[in-house]
Amino acid sequence: MSRPHPPKPVIAIVVLTLLGLLAWWLWPGDDAAVADTYSGVVENTDYTVASTGAGVVKKVVVALGDTVRKGQVVVQLDAKAAKAQIAQARAGVAAARAGIEAADTTADRAVARARLAQAKAGVRLAQIQRDNAVLRAPHDGVVTAMLTGVGQVAAPGRALLTIVDPTAAYVRYYISEPALGSQGVGRNVQVQVADKSYDGRISYLATTPEFTPNNIDTKEQRSTLVYEVRVEINGDASNLKAGQSVDVIPR
Repeated sequence: MSRPHPPKPVIAIVVLTLLGLLAWWLWPGDDAAVADTYSGVVENTDYTVASTGAGVVKKVVVALGDTVRKGQVVVQLDAKAAKAQIAQARAGVAAARAGIEAADTTADRAVARARLAQAKAGVRLAQIQRDNAVLRAPHDGVVTAMLTGVGQVAAPGRALLTIVDPTAAYVRYYISEPALGSQGVGRNVQVQVADKSYDGRISYLATTPEFTPNNIDTKEQRSTLVYEVRVEINGDASNLKAGQSVDVIPR
């Protein structure tokens, strides 16, 4: 005598239940979504104004917080020494020309011409030094740091002020080595801050690891080797402020 089979509706319910459990087990769920969201910080592109030569600061044209335009004069150094060098070099040019006219031999004229060329080069060099005494903004932006004042000595390469472009905000975040395969320059991302979101793309991915910076929350995270990633924001990013914490979601 054969055993009775379960009713077909019961079999269907059991199969659907098993399929549901299997789908639940395999579905990534919220944990994966959170794992694919990275914490980042907004940063701005800054520009340093520095002197190419030594000189005393004669005038500071801008103040902290001022908006400046590219090419605008921001600092003036004392150019008295350069102007004196120009006058001296021009006198050398005149003397060399007189020497050419007074030369009696070919050799004397050759020496005088060499002196003329040297004197002209001295004029050009002194003019460059005079022009370099006028320091201009290298980019549009806002003055965020004043590192000099009238009467102070500007050394070659020493920063005198800093200009930040508030419209050129970017986001910096860090990823671990296992995440390298899912990141890449050119990949689109979404940047979320408060109730707003911005579209962006990865513009930089470090090729060598580093220890997580100290501004990361926990000591355990700071001791981890990570790779720096930078995101360029598409369109207007003027509402993003340097230091803001954001979430970065790769697409």
